[in-house]
This record gives sequence, structure tokens and C-alpha cells, in this order.
Amino acid sequence: VISEIVETCRTYDFTDIIMVHEHRGEPDGLVVCHLPFGPTAYFGLLNV
Repeated sequence: VISEIVETCRTYDFTDIIMVHEHRGEPDGLVVCHLPFGPTAYFGLLNV
């Protein structure tokens, strides 16, 4: 699913993607990706 999102964003010339990861409804990570070649940063989230 994520690869499809990235390909769609690249097709429409998006420059950045921000994704929030969750576990059992609680956010636990944040990914910031600059398209098309990066960089990509991952941030762990605690007590949100």
C-alpha cells in the first residue's frame, strides 16, 4: 500500500509525504519523506 501511495505522489509531483504509524489506535511513529529521492526521517512518538 505504501509503495502505491509513493508512486501516486510521484506521478502528481508531490514533494513531501508525512505518514503516521499507529499500534492499536495509538500513534507511535512519524515518517517524513522528501520526494523523489529523499531524505527520509523517522520519529518515534511516546505518550501521545
